[in-house]
Order: sequence, then C-alpha cells, then structure tokens
Amino acid sequence: MNEICAEPSCALKSVHGHHLWARSYLRGQPYEWVELPDGTIVGNKVGLCLVHHNQVTGEIGGYRARIVLSSGLFWWEKRVDEETWVRVGLLSSQPPGAARREAPHSAVNTETCPTCGKPKRKREPLPRRRSKTWTVTVPDDAEVGAEILDEWVDDIAGILGFEDESSRLKRYHVLSITLAWLAQGREAFQRDVAEAAERLS
Repeated sequence: MNEICAEPSCALKSVHGHHLWARSYLRGQPYEWVELPDGTIVGNKVGLCLVHHNQVTGEIGGYRARIVLSSGLFWWEKRVDEETWVRVGLLSSQPPGAARREAPHSAVNTETCPTCGKPKRKREPLPRRRSKTWTVTVPDDAEVGAEILDEWVDDIAGILGFEDESSRLKRYHVLSITLAWLAQGREAFQRDVAEAAERLS
C-alpha cells in the first residue's frame, strides 16, 4: 500500500487502508480485489492519512469527500453542498490494477504439501483483456524515437509501480495516467510552455 496519503495534494503519511468498495457492494467477491464489469481486476485498498480517511468515511459531519472511478483511473472529489461534488484530481497513488496482472484472492487455489502438510498456493492466470492497437510513428534516423519513448515509459512505469510489468498494456497505462495528470495541470503546463518559448525566442 502507498506510504503517502493518496489525496492529490496531501503529503502526510498514510495510516489507514481505505477500501474503495464496501463488502455490501461486493456481494461475495473477494474483499481485497474487485472484478469490474469489463473484466479488469483492481485492488480494493488505498492508503490515506487520518484526516482524509475521515472525510471519505463520513465519521465527522458526514461525507466531505469521495473517491470515484472514471476512465480506468481513481479520482478524488470534494463535496461543496448537498448535491455538488468537485473533482480535485487523480489520486497520487492508484491502487494496483489489471496492468500488474496480480492474481486476486479468488484466483488462488490452495493445495496441501504432501511432505510438510502446509498449504501451497497455486496461481491461475487471469483472462486476457480485450485490446486494440494504437500506433505512433516515430523518427528512426539520428534520433531513435522508439528507444526514447521506451526509456521514458520504463522510467515512469517505475514511479507508478509497474516496473516489473511485462504486459502488452504497460505503455497504455503509463500514457493514460501521465496524460490525465497533465490534463489536470493544464494551466501550469501552458505557462511552462509559454515561458520556454520566450526563452528560445
């Protein structure tokens, strides 16, 4: 679980593991993993500090924040009034998802070792997700574009926790998360681009 609170602007240490889906919603699914309607398997826990955990559990003064799933990513929203919620940004730490290909509890069979009698855990592969191909044309002269992009993807994958991932979808998950983060900081990005253009002119 993430060590720093997943609320986008918080830098405090996470002290509570917040379950994204309640047991009543899961109806028999394993509590630590959730299978979404499209077959994606995601972790059901994210670390929060005490203050932000209280905001999403409604312990004091009702629910003041919530975590929502949109376009495959988890977002933090805060409550403005009884009917209005404002999206603050992406969780700074996303729960493990299908890209990591970690087996959920339901995909683990338990057998007994004939020698020591202890249970052995045998993992079964998850079903492969449906996918499409989306290509990018890159230069292949003095600038080897494919190698440059692969280096950036591998670097960012390490930050996001996908460094051991060999999935065909690793590039997609890295690109979707980083582009969504960039979209959230659009104004700062535009200022940086404008300042860079001024320095070059």
